Amino acid sequence: MTVTVAQRKARTVARLNEAAKAAGQDLRSYALQNGGRFILSGSTATGNLKYDSDIDLIVDFAPPDDRPAYAEAERICIAHGLSPDVHYLAEVSDRLLARIKDERVVIG
Repeated sequence: MTVTVAQRKARTVARLNEAAKAAGQDLRSYALQNGGRFILSGSTATGNLKYDSDIDLIVDFAPPDDRPAYAEAERICIAHGLSPDVHYLAEVSDRLLARIKDERVVIG
C-alpha cells in the first residue's frame, strides 16, 4: 500500500493534536500545583496545527518558580513528541501579547 505525502502529513497532524491535548493536561496539572500558568498561542491554540507545527508557550510564574516552570514546560512538550517554543512572560513584547489576545489559551 502506497502512502502519499498528504496522508503522512495528515497522520502527523493527528498525532500532534493528540500530543498537544496530553501535554496540555500535564501543563495544567503543573500550573495548578505550582501557582502559575502557561499561555498557549499560535496554531496549537487555534486548532490549526500543521505537520511541522511547534507548540508556542509563555511561562507566567513568579520568580523563582519561573525557571523550573520553563524547564518543566520544555520537558513535558518533548516527552509528548512536541517541539517547544517557550518564553518567559516578562520577555514577551506587549505587541505580541496584543496580537495573540483573542487566540491564546490560558492553562492553569
